[in-house]
Amino acid sequence: AEPLAVRPGGLLRVRVTFDGAPLAGHPVVADYVGAPGGPPVRTDARGEAEVPVRNEGLNVLMTLHAIDATREDGRPGRTVMSAALSFALPFAHDG
Repeated sequence: AEPLAVRPGGLLRVRVTFDGAPLAGHPVVADYVGAPGGPPVRTDARGEAEVPVRNEGLNVLMTLHAIDATREDGRPGRTVMSAALSFALPFAHDG
């Protein structure tokens, strides 16, 4: 969806994928900068979610994805990747 077409209080449809496959049940933080502790929105079976757009000005959506990986020394580990979408909505002016 087009972020600049949504107004504060509206919903922005996003899709979360990894290697081209949808990530179902994946958390998306709707306002990573302004309210990072808020409850995340979860993606559906298609990796899509409707995320509330909180405010005018800067909006930053964030998601993290961890996968099992092998470290250089052969021990098991995890790799964490992040993705963010940031956009600024214009401020409404009176008169």
